[in-house]
Amino acid sequence: MQAGQLSKTIVLQRRDMQRDSHGAQVPTWSDVAQLRAAIVPLSGRQALVAQAFNAQLTHQILVRYTHRFADPLELPKLRIVCGSRIFNIHAAINDEERNRQVTLMVTEGMNDG
Repeated sequence: MQAGQLSKTIVLQRRDMQRDSHGAQVPTWSDVAQLRAAIVPLSGRQALVAQAFNAQLTHQILVRYTHRFADPLELPKLRIVCGSRIFNIHAAINDEERNRQVTLMVTEGMNDG
C-alpha cells in the first residue's frame, strides 16, 4: 500500500453506554483513533458478489493495520466517520494475514447504536 492511496482522514469511533438524567442507558460515541484511509465504492460486479454475503455492502475502506480490528467481539461496537458520512463496519479483513493493511467492508448510513 502506498501512502498516496490513503487520501482521506477518518475517525474510528466506539459505542459506549452512559446514563442520562433519568437513569436510562443511552448509546454514545467516542473517538478512538484518527486514521488515513482510502474509501472505495464497490463496483457493480463487486456489489453483486458482496450481496451473497450481505445485501447492503456499499464500500471498502482500506487502512493500515491496527490491533483494534483484530478482535471480532469489538468490531460491532465500532463505526467510521468521514466528514458528515457514517460507515457501519461489517467485516475487517487482514489482507494476506500480514498485519499491514486491513480492508473494511462497510455500509454507509446513520448508526445511532
